[in-house]
Amino acid sequence: MDILTVNFNLLKDKYEAASNTAFVNSQNRFKATILMFLIIFTLSVVISLLVSFLIGNKIVANIKKMVTTINYISESKDFTKKIELDSGDEIGLFAKHINSMSEAIKQYTLELKDYSDNLKQKVAERTAELFKAKEAAETANKAKSTFLANMSHELRSPLNAILGFAQLMTRSQSLPQEHQENIGIINRSGEHLLTLINNVLDLSKIEAGRTTLNEQNFDLYRLLDDLEDMFQLRADDKHLQLLFEQTTDIPQYVRTDEVKLRQILINLLNNAMKFTKQGGISLRVGKDSEESKLIFEIEDTGDGIAPDELDSLFEAFVQTKTGQQAQEGTGLGLPISRQFVQLMGGEMTVSSQVGKGTIFKFAIKVSIVATSDVKIKQPTRRVIALAPNQPRYRILIVDDKWNNRQLLLRLLNPFGFELKEAGNGQEALDIWETWQPHLI
Repeated sequence: MDILTVNFNLLKDKYEAASNTAFVNSQNRFKATILMFLIIFTLSVVISLLVSFLIGNKIVANIKKMVTTINYISESKDFTKKIELDSGDEIGLFAKHINSMSEAIKQYTLELKDYSDNLKQKVAERTAELFKAKEAAETANKAKSTFLANMSHELRSPLNAILGFAQLMTRSQSLPQEHQENIGIINRSGEHLLTLINNVLDLSKIEAGRTTLNEQNFDLYRLLDDLEDMFQLRADDKHLQLLFEQTTDIPQYVRTDEVKLRQILINLLNNAMKFTKQGGISLRVGKDSEESKLIFEIEDTGDGIAPDELDSLFEAFVQTKTGQQAQEGTGLGLPISRQFVQLMGGEMTVSSQVGKGTIFKFAIKVSIVATSDVKIKQPTRRVIALAPNQPRYRILIVDDKWNNRQLLLRLLNPFGFELKEAGNGQEALDIWETWQPHLI
């Protein structure tokens, strides 16, 4: 028993010693493995960091190179400059796209420059053409103005003699009634011709932009009364009713261009009278409650205007079919009237029905003035003689037209003036030095 126990213990001790040795050996192997892993991991990290550092430096260098090139292109506008990278990664691909875009911009810039050069050349050519056209237009306009001025003088000179002698003959107490009527026809025809000349000159001034407002204070009631008196006789001759109406709020004393307003109303009333065979003509005057404007309406019961003719009604030298049939006028009255209305701050409109009549309507700006600001016009009176105990005045009549001198001689001779005439400036100076006239 004792021997068995001793052997068992020996075996046990040997086993434990062997187990301890194996455990120690196992621990040593594990520690060696862990150490090897740590060494390999550390080397891997170091190698990775080293590779990343090298690659990062290359990327940064490429990006810096690309940014430098882009800045150069942006500042110098030299699109021939390329980004030169020896890289096949995304940065290299990006650089290739930038190079392609730069090439496209360079091509577009060249095309744009060619287009700009061509455009500049065309603009220069067009400017030169417009300058020549402007010079030609100005020359033509100057020639037209000169022509109209000369024609005005040439037409007015004989017309002045016609009207003057016609008026002299109407004063004669010994002229038979038949001749009085003939003189009346001559006088009215001359006045009509004078109106046409004035219309042509007015249109020329409007086209040249030389028409201006000549505002003055005047009595509106008196202007309307004068127009009513002027057209009443014609209305009676044609058996037409002439009606002038005005609202109670119409001011009596106003400020605007009286001459142009009178011409507008005369043109419109003349047209209404010309194309109305039965019925009547009305002139209505009202006031705009919101603005300082007077509103005028001229309505007639005449032939009317076709709808397709309304658009061209205010064009110069254009007449409606009715106007052409009447064979009167030049087609200038309405264009001039409309231009005058626009110059006075308004607009003219027209509405018409064929066979029923026409309504012209316009509004103009006016200022209301006090009675004390209006000059009272003295009635026109005919001179029959000089006041008693007057000296005999010497008057020298100077004109290069014999007819005009004769008219003035005939007008002034009945009043006892001492008269002389001269046909030119030098002759007038010679007479003035020796004769010393009171008036030339």
